[in-house]
Amino acid sequence: MSSADVADLTGARRWLNGRNSLAWRLGAWFGAGALVVIVAAAIMLSVALEAQTRWIDDQILSRRAVELSGILTDADTFHFWSGHEVSEDMDGPRRILVRLIGENGAVLAETPGMDAVLPASRFPVVIQSPLGRERRGDASGSDGGSYRVVTARYPSTAGVAGAFATVQIAADTRLDAVVLGRYRLAALVAAALISLACLALCAVAVRAALRPIERFARAVDTVSSKTLSHRIPLAHLPDELEQLGRHFNAMLARLEESYSDLKHYADNVAHEVRTPLNAILLNAEVSLMTETSTEGYRNSLEKIVEDCGTLVTLTGRLLFLARADGGAERPVAETVPVREEIERVVRYFEGSAEEAGICLSVAVPEGHRIWADRVLLQRAVSNLVSNAIAHTREGGKISISTAVAPEGDEIIVADTGVGMPSDDIARVFDRFYRGEDAHAGEDPRSARVGLGLAITKAIMDLHGGSVRIERVPGRGTKVALVFPAGGATST
Repeated sequence: MSSADVADLTGARRWLNGRNSLAWRLGAWFGAGALVVIVAAAIMLSVALEAQTRWIDDQILSRRAVELSGILTDADTFHFWSGHEVSEDMDGPRRILVRLIGENGAVLAETPGMDAVLPASRFPVVIQSPLGRERRGDASGSDGGSYRVVTARYPSTAGVAGAFATVQIAADTRLDAVVLGRYRLAALVAAALISLACLALCAVAVRAALRPIERFARAVDTVSSKTLSHRIPLAHLPDELEQLGRHFNAMLARLEESYSDLKHYADNVAHEVRTPLNAILLNAEVSLMTETSTEGYRNSLEKIVEDCGTLVTLTGRLLFLARADGGAERPVAETVPVREEIERVVRYFEGSAEEAGICLSVAVPEGHRIWADRVLLQRAVSNLVSNAIAHTREGGKISISTAVAPEGDEIIVADTGVGMPSDDIARVFDRFYRGEDAHAGEDPRSARVGLGLAITKAIMDLHGGSVRIERVPGRGTKVALVFPAGGATST
């Protein structure tokens, strides 16, 4: 048995047993809807048939009343035809009973036995009705039958009934009831059979309609970390599933990119951790394998401590980024005097800048304040200054200034260094990304981990701000930290 057959059998079992399945729900709703429509149609047809039958009875009774009114115009005609008219339809499955009553209330003629079955009192009263106006109704006979009745007054000029005569006619409707009963039974059987047929057709239609979803599910089951490059085939999918497939493929593309970034990130972390660990291991092995003086052991320990410090710094940076991504790191915002904090950063880097032959300058007005986390502000500016020193040649300049923009307050670090290639700007905030010049090896100071700008962006995201980089061809790079007006911070 193939996998497709197994899937079909599984789908059939879900159809029969799984009330939570979409197929079962669609089938139930479709079947219930079809049953309601069929029953409603049968009821409407039954009501229409009953109304049509009653209309036919009324037409027959009206015609008989008009025929009887004709014999009231002449005495000879009345005496000759009255007996025939009242007895003409008294036998058969559809009896018609007739009664003629004079102006004084005396019965002039009636179908034999009519008084025992339908007395005159069971007919509609027409005393106040105009001549010729018919009044219709339904009546139950003493024989247990049901009758459609009509009463009307007609003028009499034959001198046999007075000025007018009352005509009472009743049609036995038991045959109509039999016909309607048989129709209703047939309609009920037909409704049941049609409903079962609709359910069967619905099961087939729903299974066919949901088969693309099953294929979609089987395709999704094949997705794993090793098959993120695969995509769901969109050919022959219904419009709704095609849209879902496009979104799913877009999600796979994002997952593939994220997984690739994560793998690259893990490789970089392993590489950055391995370098100081190897150095620690090497110094420790050399110290154990060779006999040296106390000063030699001290030098080895100092190198080990330095490498451990590198590991601690790297771990701290990675932990900060992880906490920032997970929402565990939150800024403690306050009103910060910008010039004071920037001068503190500059004092920290003055020695490195002088050693590199770089001039550091500050152009921040006194009293300028922004709403930010003091420690995170120092860290963000320090990362920019450290990065600028690493990429500025001897004799270059680095300036730190502020500006007020529509987006908020800006702290700008500009250098006259080598400048940032255009291709690097799009990726400069990626973790461990260092650009081509960072791998050249010409300047030892440029051998950096590649987390500074990533941390700076994370800090600005926590403040609800942004980082803007401007490349000035031949004149270095300008980086602006934009703190939002009003002091918005990310929570």
